[in-house]
Amino acid sequence: MVRAEFAHLNPEEKVIMQRWVNLRPLVGEITYDIHLNTPDQTWPEHFTEEDKKRWRYLKDKRIDAICHTRLGNWILEVTPKLTPRTLGELIMYRDLYLKQVPQIKPVKLGAIVELDDPALHETFRREDIVIWVV
Repeated sequence: MVRAEFAHLNPEEKVIMQRWVNLRPLVGEITYDIHLNTPDQTWPEHFTEEDKKRWRYLKDKRIDAICHTRLGNWILEVTPKLTPRTLGELIMYRDLYLKQVPQIKPVKLGAIVELDDPALHETFRREDIVIWVV
């Protein structure tokens, strides 16, 4: 059974997230679908309010999940395959999150994936991002 908290994930990501939750690699409270504020967008003159609304929805910055543990808060990205995009999204989410939410605890990053790409491991390690393959 897929949890209601996963509603923002696509069907494949929901299965991956449920596998990760079942493994319990982190102990803490999980918050899902965290919307981040982004700088104001400059719009082309021909954009209607409906165009702007649609664009904001498509380009909204949303963290899949944050696990609040005793030692820190983990920003989690759920995706079928580990890619350079996963790396970029996690770094961007961390930067936006830190600007919006003052932190006392450290913020850590984690990628939850089904398919690994070992060619990316060195870069993820250098950026201190944990990879969970489930």
